[in-house]
Amino acid sequence: MLPWGSDEERKRKRAHSAKTGPRRVPPLEPLDRLAVLLDRAVAVVGVDTGLTHLAAALGRPVRRFYCGTDPNLTGVFGAPRRRISEARDENPSPKEALQALEAVGAF
Repeated sequence: MLPWGSDEERKRKRAHSAKTGPRRVPPLEPLDRLAVLLDRAVAVVGVDTGLTHLAAALGRPVRRFYCGTDPNLTGVFGAPRRRISEARDENPSPKEALQALEAVGAF
């Protein structure tokens, strides 16, 4: 599932879904509805956003990648089942993301 917050982001998510295979790009949801969705997730993969922080706070297994922020400053350190990238600008493969989630007991 690929949530979004702006029209530009929604377009990027739809383009990504078209390239990588079918992914659900849901309608815009308020934060409380996204929290319910995240709480039901088997695992969450994302970049440094509030949604990955929320998933971590809900105790979901999280694999978080950093694009422009420092993981030492904004990491999901309190999450019991998390894996964060060691460096910025990481561009992992889907296989690497799944392996990281397996390492924290997501599957």
